[in-house]
Amino acid sequence: MRRGCTAAFSVEVQNEERVVLVAELHRNDVRNWKEKDSDSSQVAQAFRTIQEAVTEQHDLGIYALVFISPATIPKTSSGKIQRSVCREQFLAGTLHVVGQVGAKSAGASIVRV
Repeated sequence: MRRGCTAAFSVEVQNEERVVLVAELHRNDVRNWKEKDSDSSQVAQAFRTIQEAVTEQHDLGIYALVFISPATIPKTSSGKIQRSVCREQFLAGTLHVVGQVGAKSAGASIVRV
């Protein structure tokens, strides 16, 4: 994951608030995944590692982890991550997804900014 290129936000699923993480990958990681035909075991291992850290630090579960192409996470002109735009793209299914673990965007709705 690229430092400073990750968004966390909540979505509502069946009347429960869930956490979604969207993270840009480094260019080399994207190439490596494509060469390995988007090896789903790499994505699953990353999900387990991140899930353990988030649970340990924040006592939260992750509903979905989405890895996206470099330079595609929405940012303001000053470089801040636009979490609300990222959430909208997740819900609309318009993120530049390289790999994903967990739920797809269908059935989720916006809870808060």
